[in-house]
Amino acid sequence: MFIHCLLEEQVMKKAFILALGTLVLTGCGEKDAEYYYNHPDEIKTVMANCEGKIANTADDALATLKDDKTCKAATLAAAGIEMGDLKKAVLKEDKMGWGAYIQSLIDGKQKLKEDFALLEQIEKMPDDEAEDALLKNFFRCPVVGLRNKAKPHEKELCERVDVLYTRGDFKTLDKIDEILKKKNVYMLEDISSDVFKLSSSCNNKNSASKKKICDRVENIQKEIKDLKEAEAAKQRKN
Repeated sequence: MFIHCLLEEQVMKKAFILALGTLVLTGCGEKDAEYYYNHPDEIKTVMANCEGKIANTADDALATLKDDKTCKAATLAAAGIEMGDLKKAVLKEDKMGWGAYIQSLIDGKQKLKEDFALLEQIEKMPDDEAEDALLKNFFRCPVVGLRNKAKPHEKELCERVDVLYTRGDFKTLDKIDEILKKKNVYMLEDISSDVFKLSSSCNNKNSASKKKICDRVENIQKEIKDLKEAEAAKQRKN
C-alpha cells in the first residue's frame, strides 16, 4: 500500500513537472501570427523594431532578415487585419508577407544601382539623345514625368536626372544671354523660338533646376521687352 502510494505520488510529481514545463515553454515561445492578429496593439512596436533591423543591415545581407520569425508573424497579422481574415493573408503570404517585403527592398536597391550606372552612360550622350534616354527610363522623376511621384529613396537619383535633363536648357539660356548682351533688337528673331520653347515648359516648376530656368526666362523676357521699347522710342525720335 505504501509503495503504491509512493509510486502514485511520483507519477503525480512528474505529471506536474511536465505540465509546468509545457506551460513555461508556451509562455516563453515565439509569438505567432495568430497571437499578433488577436493583439493588434503590439504590431506597431514590433514592426518598428523590424524596420530598425532593416536600417541596420547592409544591403548585401538583407536576405538574412527574411527568416525573422517575429517580423514574419507581425507582418502576416497586419495583412490579415487589413484583409479582415488571417487565413486569406496566409494564402497570400508569398506576395504580402515579410519575405516578399524584404525581397522588394533587395530588388529596389539593385534597380537603383543599375539606374545610377545607366545615368553615367547617359551623361556622356549629346543633349538630345540624353533627353530621349531620360524620358524612356526615368519618367518617374518629377522633372521628367509626373510631378512629385519620385520615392524618397530615389531622391538623389532624381536630383541627378534633374540636372541632366535640364542641361540643354541651361546651354540655350547661356546662348540667349550672349545675344542679348549685344543689345541689338534685330537679333531677337534668332532667339524667339528658344525663348518661347523654354517659357512654354514653365507651367510646372517641378524641380530645383526647372525653377532656376524659369526665373532666368522671366528675366530674359523682361530684358527683351525693355530692348524693344527702347528701340521703339529711338525710332519715334527719328
